[in-house]
Amino acid sequence: MDIYTGNHIEIGKQIGAFYKRRRTKIHKPRINHSLFKSQIVLYKHHYAQKLDQLTATAKEAGYDTNDYLYLNICSDIDWHKRMSEPQKGCTIFGVQNESGTFVGRNYDWKPGTEEYFRIFESVNQDVFNYIGITDMDYFSSKDAKTMYLYYDIDDAINEKGLYIGLTFAYHDGVGVGLSPIHMNQLVAETCSTVEEALATFERVPLAVPKNFFIADSKGDMAVIEHTGIRFKVIRPSNGILIQTNHYLDPELAQEDTVLKHNELSSTYKRYSEALEKLTFHKDNIHQIGIEKILKDPQAEILENNRRMETIWSLALDMKGQQYRIYWNFFDALREEQLKF
Repeated sequence: MDIYTGNHIEIGKQIGAFYKRRRTKIHKPRINHSLFKSQIVLYKHHYAQKLDQLTATAKEAGYDTNDYLYLNICSDIDWHKRMSEPQKGCTIFGVQNESGTFVGRNYDWKPGTEEYFRIFESVNQDVFNYIGITDMDYFSSKDAKTMYLYYDIDDAINEKGLYIGLTFAYHDGVGVGLSPIHMNQLVAETCSTVEEALATFERVPLAVPKNFFIADSKGDMAVIEHTGIRFKVIRPSNGILIQTNHYLDPELAQEDTVLKHNELSSTYKRYSEALEKLTFHKDNIHQIGIEKILKDPQAEILENNRRMETIWSLALDMKGQQYRIYWNFFDALREEQLKF
């Protein structure tokens, strides 16, 4: 596990030094100056520490600061406007029973990512410490060869026992606001409960559509389905909460574009399979093992094809604050307990 310590600027410098050692490159963006200006103002108001961290990383790594900032705070918006192909899958679920609250997560992305994803810990003297898991922005083997690999946060668990993870959402709207990965970091650094996280989403705008699954050490859970302009909150039903890649809220479901972008999406199948398994095993999921449901090849919750596969899986005991990650490396199942 990589460990970064200090304040936001010092951690930014350490990440920049990591990029410099690995000779990590950045793409040259075509800067939309109007968008860049509005995003800078927004970040200064809602998350100035992240701007400080990104600036420190750019300087330490030897990048053009404006190019690096633009890539981090604007490229999600630029990409979403021209989205033309299906992207990430992912399934996250939670179960509440008499023994506690248990969360399972499959992170689905492009084959090859399992060789490059990283687990890291942020030990920041000014905010909550958190463990982050990142796919390193991997898109293809070309990225690995040219070292276009960066720290983003797809999942985070903080020292207060709060978990936040994201899944891809399909909606044609786009706004201005924080990048989803920066929203993950902000919530991990500043929130200890689901209610505090929801208050953060009320206060801070998001740039593009995304779904967020949040659970805390008290056993509370919620899903935020976000269009980039507005969001709806989904709560557990009969102690079960599931999020894949389609909107569950009736209003947002009318605006969902998942089938427009991907007629063969597995999102509905993964949702129904998870619901069936969790309904049957609700009261004994902690005994049979969350990972057995996540990694069951017959359940179709696991992605395994040429286009997309499950990169890592999480099995989280929220009240017990026990967290495990599973992944395949050269066809051998690896397992690690996540500890601060």
